[in-house]
Amino acid sequence: METTYKAFSIYIEPNADRYSGGFEWSVSLNDEIISDGLAWSESDAEAAAKAFADSYKKTQLTVNDCTMTIEQSNQQEGFCWNLTDSEGLFITNGFDYSLAECVTSAKAAIEKYL
Repeated sequence: METTYKAFSIYIEPNADRYSGGFEWSVSLNDEIISDGLAWSESDAEAAAKAFADSYKKTQLTVNDCTMTIEQSNQQEGFCWNLTDSEGLFITNGFDYSLAECVTSAKAAIEKYL
């Protein structure tokens, strides 16, 4: 099973270890696995993956030697972000509804900054 939940990709599949059983789950952000685990049932695996996504608040990405810090907004559905250069100096910040939009906005800001 593959699904999208709050901009995260969730993958659930039967455990490869037939003797242990259960289901493996993983949560990915921008094609990178940020958490995974094992649950007894598919529904438990989905619940665990969604619980992780709900608790995930902050990440940092490097874009063209600049650091982008992204946090889930507490005020509305979406993500607040800020961008600093390689020396930690503030460049700009913003709000986007998806992580992909955050990265696109950061790349545009970097092009203006450089």
